[in-house]
Amino acid sequence: MDPGVAFSDPCGVQVWRLSEPALVATARAVCQRITDLEALRVRLVVDLQARGTVKTLGAGSTASWLSGVTRMAPGAATLIVNLGTALAEWPGTAAAVDSGAISVAHAKVIVGFFTHLPDGVPPEALPECETYLLQAAATENPVELARRAAALRHLLEPAEHSLPDAENTALNELFAATTLGGRGMVKADLDAETMEMLHTALSGLSQPKPAADGTRDTRPAALRRAEAFTELLRRYLNSGHSPVEGYERPHLSLLIRDEDLAATGEDNENDTTPDQAPTANTTPHPGTDHPSNDRPAADRPTLTARR
Repeated sequence: MDPGVAFSDPCGVQVWRLSEPALVATARAVCQRITDLEALRVRLVVDLQARGTVKTLGAGSTASWLSGVTRMAPGAATLIVNLGTALAEWPGTAAAVDSGAISVAHAKVIVGFFTHLPDGVPPEALPECETYLLQAAATENPVELARRAAALRHLLEPAEHSLPDAENTALNELFAATTLGGRGMVKADLDAETMEMLHTALSGLSQPKPAADGTRDTRPAALRRAEAFTELLRRYLNSGHSPVEGYERPHLSLLIRDEDLAATGEDNENDTTPDQAPTANTTPHPGTDHPSNDRPAADRPTLTARR
């Protein structure tokens, strides 16, 4: 089968009809074509950024425009724009991406290597580092290339300041972004000590908690860890030791629509019998204790409701 047919009408390809050699050849051709198109997308986005075209379209930034027209995650769109901007400083890597010799993922590793270089590396050594990583990228996948880049970075560090990556806090990164629907995504790259502290803090809070009748805890491990992380944040804020920001204590602002508030009031009236008045439930979550509940009310975070 001519791969060009798959490119022109991918939905019309009857994969089950392909022989094994044709299947292998077509799969490899499609993968290479995807690599080429990803490289072209980076170049197009860079030109859109340079010309300021998206401003005339009413977009606040190139990344927001790209996310809007492609339904791509905002973080992924920002990575594409940032990569295109960074590649302007490394023409050798940019040429390798454009020619299809390396993928966009390889280029991200190489650009990231130069972004986190240790202090004191002579400028004349940078072209040799780029050549070395490009040669490795021709035969290694991005994960293997990242390990090689980390080893090279370690070699370039001065002997008196040399630290393994696992102990180097200067490489730490944490991202917290709001996603669609108001939820959030947290991503981090942390040193070994910080990760150990995180594991230790979450371990006790994320253990399965059987019910009073002995029924096993059916929550998956990921959900238990997420709830433990929430509890960890709540306890820290309740402790009163968090810094004051903008002359205000830590607080949450809860926005409630009028119709939702009215509906809640109607539900409460329907659920309340003449002999039973509604009461506030202030019992902590089972299995947790809140020593900070004994603190004076003035030292606790506040919850502000606005209509």
